[in-house]
Amino acid sequence: WSQSVCAPCSGNASLSLETRDGFAGVVEFELVLAAGNVSRVFQIRVVAVNRRPEFNIPSLLKMDEDAPCASSCSDETTAGGHSCGSEAGNLSCVRLHDANATCSVSRFASQISAGAQNSDRATQNVSFTIVLVSGESSAFRIFPVISSHASGSNDDFEALTFALYPHRFGNFTFNVTAHDDGPRVHGGEWMATSQFVLAVHGIND
Repeated sequence: WSQSVCAPCSGNASLSLETRDGFAGVVEFELVLAAGNVSRVFQIRVVAVNRRPEFNIPSLLKMDEDAPCASSCSDETTAGGHSCGSEAGNLSCVRLHDANATCSVSRFASQISAGAQNSDRATQNVSFTIVLVSGESSAFRIFPVISSHASGSNDDFEALTFALYPHRFGNFTFNVTAHDDGPRVHGGEWMATSQFVLAVHGIND
């Protein structure tokens, strides 16, 4: 591949180029001054910049009080004879009567990626932190947690696990932040945040 930089050249000349999206590495060029039969070899190093992780979560998770939910709940499963599926784009989970069980919502975080670049997805892990924005943290016997996502995983989803104490209900709002372990230099981004509401409906005893 060859490209004329200037013809004819006089004094200074400028070089411009554009790499394809996501490219990082070293490119070597040879600059040839045809008239004088002179050439110079130079390299351009394109430094990788970390892209922020990506993921999706439902904005609303609904359940009833006083019993931990099904051990697994997703768009395709049922629990206790009740439908466990999406309502207006939100995930709904029905709880079962077992005071010692936990609620595990499979595929709660989906389309998980360490970033838009292939190099990000192939080498970086994604972990999640959950922060309670509104609601009482004392309502939880086990505070919500989302499993970490390992690089090279064949799946792009992880589960949400938690447990409430009996007779606790109300709305709980959480911020979920995904972190990858890529470099932060050169303006690299390593966090992305989304929010969901856990709505626990009070049941008359």
